[in-house]
Amino acid sequence: MNVLHARTLKMYSRPGESEASFRGRLTHALHEKRDAALEKLRTRYQPKLEKLQLSLERAQEKLDREASQYSSQKAQTAISIGETLLGALFGRKKVSVGNIGKATRTARHASRASRERGDVKRAREQLQETKKKLGDLEAELRTKTDALRAEVDASGIELSEHALRLRKSDTTLERFALAWRPANVVGA
Repeated sequence: MNVLHARTLKMYSRPGESEASFRGRLTHALHEKRDAALEKLRTRYQPKLEKLQLSLERAQEKLDREASQYSSQKAQTAISIGETLLGALFGRKKVSVGNIGKATRTARHASRASRERGDVKRAREQLQETKKKLGDLEAELRTKTDALRAEVDASGIELSEHALRLRKSDTTLERFALAWRPANVVGA
């Protein structure tokens, strides 16, 4: 008896099974194999994706915090500049210890605002870098997933005929009987 053999999946057709139904079984086996591989791939990438998502959230929080601090520092600097100018213009003395102290405080506020602006820039760069890493990882996962999905075509699997030979171990004796028929009847 001849059966079909799919060498890549190490599967044989059943005796009397048509090629179409065998290919259907092969397709089902390929789907199961693909689903198992996809699940394995997802479980391998899940911790990396979660870590990058957490990093992205932290980077966004840091950017928001730094932007808030920068705007607060900018407002404080503007108030300090206004206070210094008004004190210098409308004060009794144009150059006084108080006006010099206010100008010094204004310079410190401007310096802090400049540092905060740098912090915002660094936080924004870190956020962009994290987004890029996350995008790259998702693209890599998508590429591998698409490659696994493309392998499911059973029509491209090469089939060969395989002859089944009878072995002694394949034979079973269900009933053993002895039949006797007399050949000569005496006296009849």
